[in-house]
Amino acid sequence: APDAEVVSKTCLSDSRCFVNVATKSYLGTVPSAASGSYLHHSDVPTTALQETLPRLPIPNLEDTCARYLNAQKPLLTDAEFALTSDTVRKFQNGIGKNLHAELLAKEETLDRQYSYIHHAWKEMYQCDRGSVVLNQNPVLTYADHPDPALNTQLEKSAHLVTSTLRYFCTLRDNKLPPINACMMQYPYLFQSTRIPHETRDKNVRFPDSKHLAVLHKGHVYSIDVLDVSGNIRDTAALKLAIEEILADPRAPNKQGLGYFTALERVEWSKVRPELEALNKPLLDVIDEAIFVLCLDDLKTRNSDEVLKNGLVGEGYNRWFDKSFSLVVTEDGKAGVNWEHSWGDGATIMHMINNTHSDYLRQAPVVSGQSEGIRVIRVDPVYSDSILANLEAAKSKFEAASRGLKLLIST
Repeated sequence: APDAEVVSKTCLSDSRCFVNVATKSYLGTVPSAASGSYLHHSDVPTTALQETLPRLPIPNLEDTCARYLNAQKPLLTDAEFALTSDTVRKFQNGIGKNLHAELLAKEETLDRQYSYIHHAWKEMYQCDRGSVVLNQNPVLTYADHPDPALNTQLEKSAHLVTSTLRYFCTLRDNKLPPINACMMQYPYLFQSTRIPHETRDKNVRFPDSKHLAVLHKGHVYSIDVLDVSGNIRDTAALKLAIEEILADPRAPNKQGLGYFTALERVEWSKVRPELEALNKPLLDVIDEAIFVLCLDDLKTRNSDEVLKNGLVGEGYNRWFDKSFSLVVTEDGKAGVNWEHSWGDGATIMHMINNTHSDYLRQAPVVSGQSEGIRVIRVDPVYSDSILANLEAAKSKFEAASRGLKLLIST
């Protein structure tokens, strides 16, 4: 697909290859993983149904117009509905016919794996030049564990990371039971990010990555959560690494580069080249990570604060371009903020439902009973122009955050 690319560290640095979703190897290299790395052990490959799925048909124009009017009728007065009906009739018998014919003709030019809405859907998100914050990135929250001991920031982070990595390995190794729906989006759930460009952004995957990026107090860390064979490091080791990060005595870095990812896309695309020149190690850690874990110094008081923190949080402790970030507050409230251009809610919900079920089956572990994982700290490099642009990005982010009001209906 022209709107996505895969970067393999085993190839030359400028090598690019595109995802082949028609084969069951499209998720990337399949290593041999230990059974404890899996949530499921399906004998039928995850992508076995992909080629058998029918193409989403283009609806009949008359049916579409009728459904539109049925949706409008409860909302309009009789006079308004009469005017709307007349407008729809003129559309259906006039320009609508031409547009429908163009859509049918365009469908004939598409690869059979794509429906008529695929490219329009991708274009809608990737070409939107507004900020992804609030405009695109949603949030979903995790329910607490029935055992209070597993609801602390440390325990919940370690166990949800473990469960999420199990889902990743199950998907990667084609052990996830196939679903009767298109799974083209699933590879971009992990090891991927959105890269800003002037007119249209791009989703990029790094299928060889084995690390997790962790953001805490605006500081950036990398921990290798998979061993050389692709197996997940045990929960005790993950807990020990997260414990080390939480104990970092440094003051918060409120000039975290994550503010830039909240900018409007054209502005962000102009800033990123200078960041790449001075901060490539930091960008690589985040861009190439399997996913991002955001550890927040916030004690929430109610559901409103949990959701607002998941949607915006502190901009210096976020990277809104990442495929998804697992956010865990100081009082152990967890959620997922995800970038929307790579996939929709059904995909992220499938992951969250599976990982939460696995999380509920876990028990507390002792971090000292495992060999530790090396925690790598990656600090940003600033120039005068980066600092000036960062201050402007921070002001815009904080203005948008202050204007956010949530109304939760129960």
